[in-house]
Amino acid sequence: FPPIEGETDFKWIGKYYCPEDNIKERSRKDGVPYAQWVQDGYLTATEGNVTDYKAVKADIVKALETYNVGSISYDSWQSNQLAQELGLEGATLYPYKQTPQYFNEPIKFLEKNVMRKLISHNNDPILRWMVGNVKILRRSDLMKFDKDKSREKIDGCVVLGMCIGEYLHNCLEEDFNPEN
Repeated sequence: FPPIEGETDFKWIGKYYCPEDNIKERSRKDGVPYAQWVQDGYLTATEGNVTDYKAVKADIVKALETYNVGSISYDSWQSNQLAQELGLEGATLYPYKQTPQYFNEPIKFLEKNVMRKLISHNNDPILRWMVGNVKILRRSDLMKFDKDKSREKIDGCVVLGMCIGEYLHNCLEEDFNPEN
């Protein structure tokens, strides 16, 4: 969330999911406390052993009803069906390419505002873990997030970058266009 009047901090509220049947094995394999994160309310355990996109969609629809959501960026790789369904729910969606052209400005914005301590994340342990896993891939003066061949998750960082990209596009610079 961008700062509201009288405040300076951007606020991150992450929502993460893990199939309930995989929590124990993922905790062992990844060396992170998935079960504790579920218990503490940072991670949503969904039924079964695969991602439950119905649960994800229900939470997004609830967020659309709760917050003033201008638009949603999404990674079209494996998300087109969910995006189409959310569009039918009234969401405005834009595909967000996972390229340095799209992530360069958001990463620069994040770096600057993290250093200024203007990104608040409520001590989110999952985001902290993911930040420790992410690397910055630099190509021709452009940047994007990379896992550096790590098995560890960085999805929260990618989504945060996409949110900042959406903010830059909609709120700061009408002419912000990563395609340029």
